[in-house]
Amino acid sequence: MLRRGNRVLARRYARALLEVAKESAREDVVFKDMQRVKAIVESVPFIRAFLRNPVIPPERKIDLVKKVLGKYLDHLTTDFLILLIRRGRVVAVDLMAREYELLYYEDKGMLEIQVDIPVEPSSSLKEYLIRWCEGQFNKQPVLKVNVKPELIGGVRITAMDKTIDVTVRKQLQNFMNRFRILSKYTRQV
Repeated sequence: MLRRGNRVLARRYARALLEVAKESAREDVVFKDMQRVKAIVESVPFIRAFLRNPVIPPERKIDLVKKVLGKYLDHLTTDFLILLIRRGRVVAVDLMAREYELLYYEDKGMLEIQVDIPVEPSSSLKEYLIRWCEGQFNKQPVLKVNVKPELIGGVRITAMDKTIDVTVRKQLQNFMNRFRILSKYTRQV
């Protein structure tokens, strides 16, 4: 588990990367690259372990970045990864990629919105959710849809540390809690 200090450090590096990318009008390219890097580090255990292993010399890690990842990444992103390796900060690259993503959205007037729903939403439902979220948050929403069948029905929307939960599961939980309180009260009378 990463500590809060790592998150602050990750945000600092991500902010610096965004500023450099904006100076060269490459923030969109770097955004896509950082999403790729995050996906690779999270889904390929070998690369994650290799980059995080303190026994492996930095030059071997740099070779991996240049030969394997460098083929798919902009030179600015590749240089950033090499900088992280040289400074011993590559262990938090996935966290830095996530922070870059959030800073990018903020810079573009966008807001990531987590939508938990029991089935894959139709395109009309997605459009409705986008319009509704625009009205609620006054930002261009970026929907991250998570299909969770255990919710039974309804939707749970999370953005800006705020959650709106109108799922059937939540309604049933609320009902059961009220029922327990009521049955406890009626037994005492």
